[in-house]
Amino acid sequence: MDIDTTKCVGCGNCHIICTMGVISLDADGKSVVNQDECVECSTCHRVLRDEGYRPWFVRPIRKVLSFFKLGYLANLIRKMIDEVRMRRKTPKQAARMMAKSCECGAFIPARAEARLTWMRERGFLYSER
Repeated sequence: MDIDTTKCVGCGNCHIICTMGVISLDADGKSVVNQDECVECSTCHRVLRDEGYRPWFVRPIRKVLSFFKLGYLANLIRKMIDEVRMRRKTPKQAARMMAKSCECGAFIPARAEARLTWMRERGFLYSER
């Protein structure tokens, strides 16, 4: 499996989807596949081929994701971003949901709420559907 680096925006979604865990970021922030370990299952291609995230959308998401260094929280954060984007939750509600999952106490709900509000005000979280 190869990743077209001209289309890659470095969102990291393929890293989570990869069943073998063989996709990583290179020095330029683009995803690369370890060809020696890839089993050519095509899961990443099937799941992400129509995703089409653009850099203007990915960069604010990275800011929210940068609050956390633990990978297991990334899915919750993405889900809460989608909830705000689909107008099912307010930024404050989403921030509180994320805070409930943080046992370390390092999560700052007010900062996450501010970042989600910033994204919403600039139109990053509105669905085109």
